[in-house]
Amino acid sequence: MGMGIIGFLATASGLGVGGILATIFKGTIRKAAAINGICAGILLGLLFIEIIPESLQLSGVMIFGIGVFWGIIAFSVLHGFMHGEMESMNFQREQHGRAGAILALSIAIHNLPLGLSLGFGETTGMSSSLLFPIILHNIPEGMAIFIPLSLAKISFKRHIFILLAVSFPVGLGAVLGSVIGASYPIFWAILLSFSIGMIISVVWKEIIMEAAGRTSFLYVLKYLILGMFVMGSFLFFFPPI
Repeated sequence: MGMGIIGFLATASGLGVGGILATIFKGTIRKAAAINGICAGILLGLLFIEIIPESLQLSGVMIFGIGVFWGIIAFSVLHGFMHGEMESMNFQREQHGRAGAILALSIAIHNLPLGLSLGFGETTGMSSSLLFPIILHNIPEGMAIFIPLSLAKISFKRHIFILLAVSFPVGLGAVLGSVIGASYPIFWAILLSFSIGMIISVVWKEIIMEAAGRTSFLYVLKYLILGMFVMGSFLFFFPPI
């Protein structure tokens, strides 16, 4: 239970720092399309440098493909549902709010296996060495979640609620991992690839295409490359767990 609380607090700290940086980005770069491009680049860099290789190593190509497929289907269902729930917002705020909410859900799902690794580490004495990397690797995820939510002008209370909700699966996973050990690896592998399918869908439809529709694809691509460079540099100096 103690490691669950520590994992929860470490995740919340990283997400909180990411949220502060997202606010700085929002104040520095005025055009929403530029912010979206950087956000997309950060997410794609995180996916292709860290999360996808990790998932493929854990699951293999077939299970990875199944999880991604169902993640895309889940995104389509959520996209339709949330469109109806957010009709009272103006169009741009609806787009950003939906993107941030689905990203938060996707990263929360991804955080459950991360918490499990922390719980597994408790049984081998490695937990303490994982805490600092967990804080660091939640910073870009916090930026990715809170940039679109800031653009949607979500209230501060909702920001805090989302931060706590996304952090909770790490604490839960740490408790489960310390209790059940490394059982059911296929289930956790599918869960991880499922979250990847959702994140890819959000990046393409809600961030890249939405921004390109208001400016041009080349304009968004310029900032997307910048975001990938920022993420690549971050992971170079702070390699994956």
